[in-house]
Amino acid sequence: MNRRQRTLLWGATLAAVLSTGGLGASAWVRSPAEAAADTGPPTPTVLTARVVYQRLTSATVFRGTFTARGTVSFTPRAPLAPDGTAASGNGADTAVVTAVKARTGQRVRAGKVLVEVGYRPVVALPGRVPALRDLAEGDTGPDVAELQHALGESGYGHGTDRTGTFGSGTAAAVGRLYAAIGYPVPTRPSGGRKKAVMMPASEVMFVPSFPATVTRLDGGVGEKAGTPLITLATNGLRLRGRLDPAFEGVVKAGQSVKVFDETLATTYKGRIDTVGRLVTPGAGGDGRSAESDAGAPYLPVDTSPASGPWDVRLLGEDVRITAYAQVSHGGVLAVPEGALTTTAGGIASVTVVGPGGRERRVEVTPGASADGLVAVDPAAGQALAAGDRVVVGER
Repeated sequence: MNRRQRTLLWGATLAAVLSTGGLGASAWVRSPAEAAADTGPPTPTVLTARVVYQRLTSATVFRGTFTARGTVSFTPRAPLAPDGTAASGNGADTAVVTAVKARTGQRVRAGKVLVEVGYRPVVALPGRVPALRDLAEGDTGPDVAELQHALGESGYGHGTDRTGTFGSGTAAAVGRLYAAIGYPVPTRPSGGRKKAVMMPASEVMFVPSFPATVTRLDGGVGEKAGTPLITLATNGLRLRGRLDPAFEGVVKAGQSVKVFDETLATTYKGRIDTVGRLVTPGAGGDGRSAESDAGAPYLPVDTSPASGPWDVRLLGEDVRITAYAQVSHGGVLAVPEGALTTTAGGIASVTVVGPGGRERRVEVTPGASADGLVAVDPAAGQALAAGDRVVVGER
């Protein structure tokens, strides 16, 4: 190949290379408009929600605390000797707990031995007046009548004894009670070698109603009995809520509630009994209720369980109460509040998304609203049904 031919060949090769490079470079060159389009926001995605058919209810949340409706306490006196005799020399320093038969939170019934003090029982019996004295054969009075009633309620009738007179029938009933609980029958001297059956005040705790719940025990085995030694809650538990006055008229008697206890992680159903007058803690003199502890004003809301008594474990618990108010009468078509749009002329509508993403506007008349939903009634000749999807926004 001569020199002229080699020069032409190298020229052709260089031209081809430059041509190819130019094509490749042109692929990376974009106009400003193309660059802006690539870096702009993505096409919005339409957010939808289903149309529902349901009864609308509003929910109001507030706090409440469980307390006992009533309480009764017992402080033991100097106990008898372990064999049940009224031994001389017993004093208050002998009131030592020797056994604990009940535990805090336990529900107890009549005839239950709660604790032992000096190896003698403390038994719960029905009655409204605490024992004020030891009772024995020959005694009379209203306290004897209370004891007779308590024994009868527990299944130990006093026979032919007159009400209010501690006779042989009452003595026999006391004997049967002590035989049932497994302790020697208490007695005291009655002249000569005879001993009179007795019911010592140190061994009976009269309780207004059963079942009762143990809320406090002050004294373990080997310890001196506390003052009081034992406290029982009677008449069940009471749940009192503290409602923000701003919701006066929203929460009413008869509404259903759900009660959630965070400690037990348990939900209970109930119903509102009453919504009371405004309580202003620390205030008074204006005809309104007042309490001594500090805090914001509130409306007291008393609530009862939907069925059965409240769980005794709830005593003292601070819980969350959710009250539900019926907003609509029966079921209604409802959409999220964000689905409604209103023109300057006040015409409300929703946008329904159909198959293939096709949209259509449906005029509606809004109604009651609750918990983010609003009832809607489609205009005449326009279709809207439960299960339709309506636009609620974009992202």
